[in-house]
Amino acid sequence: MLKNRYAYPAIFSYDDDGISIEFPDLPGCCPCADKDDTDMAIRNAREALGLHTFRLLSLVLKPLPCQLNRELMKNLGLQQWL
Repeated sequence: MLKNRYAYPAIFSYDDDGISIEFPDLPGCCPCADKDDTDMAIRNAREALGLHTFRLLSLVLKPLPCQLNRELMKNLGLQQWL
């Protein structure tokens, strides 16, 4: 089993002025990217998620996925990360 591995879903919103990313389980973690650059959006989302969770974990906080995401993770076979 992998330790210290977490999964948090991201919501990508494609708007006329760019791509915004939201992590529902991590308030305040809202990266963005240039319009039509999904690769940049994914890179920015990964970086922001890593920095955000590192900060929370350094404060001895473990952000827990909401109940809906727990069910999704179980359905995807990721229950060992809960």
